[in-house]
Amino acid sequence: MYAGLSTMPLHSRLCWSLVTMLALGILATFPTHSKAYTLANLSRLPAHKKCGAFFPRRPLVDRDLSRSQVLSGGISAISGSFLVCLGASFLQIKPVIAADEGSGDKGSPTFVTCASSSGIFRFLYPETWTSAPKLLQTHQEEVTLKSKNVLGFSAGVAVDPVRIESIQQSGSPSEVGARIVALEGKKEGVSKVELLGSAQEGDFYTFDYEVESTRGRNRFLARAIVADKKLIVFTIQIPMDAYEANEATISRMLQSLQVNETNGK
Repeated sequence: MYAGLSTMPLHSRLCWSLVTMLALGILATFPTHSKAYTLANLSRLPAHKKCGAFFPRRPLVDRDLSRSQVLSGGISAISGSFLVCLGASFLQIKPVIAADEGSGDKGSPTFVTCASSSGIFRFLYPETWTSAPKLLQTHQEEVTLKSKNVLGFSAGVAVDPVRIESIQQSGSPSEVGARIVALEGKKEGVSKVELLGSAQEGDFYTFDYEVESTRGRNRFLARAIVADKKLIVFTIQIPMDAYEANEATISRMLQSLQVNETNGK
């Protein structure tokens, strides 16, 4: 199904997922569900259904090749792009009381769990957050959320098939981070990109960088991993002037990401 992208470098997939949530995709067909949600009525869904509406089964469509040039040369990726809010492959949502205090996002929030329909990932997010759907799904699996209280504070997970067994095969964290910064610096309207940190935490790579552009100064924090030959990238974006007040919430969300082996299912 994904043979058309078999020559794309894996770093394309990671940078694109980390920064723009736009992507290189191919046409592929998945079974559609009988129930659908529109952008207009999604906001009226009960809380336990909101996250589930993020995982429709829709055709993948190629949208943007320019975001596709960042991990290491010679490593191929196969796969798709980012977000549709039609269909209903429901996720599990479970309330969890937050441990952190004074997050800035309306004090100490209550967190809920968002788990993928395939079971490959799950993470916590403040229950006051809402969906931020786009019109086209461009990854194999994807979800994106945004804060109601802090403009520009958002988070998303993207899952794409790859050919490698581990993210370490794409290069070191600093090498991958340097390529991300180099590509971002070439984007229209971007005046400055600075890599604030990169590290390996177990099987995960983490990245922390700032982008200054005509759209303002934003900070990006991400965790990436390859499991079952799938690249899973969890990215949080926030305006620089809101980062300090929301640092506890960001840390809680990033560290909550769990990835499960599904044996290729």
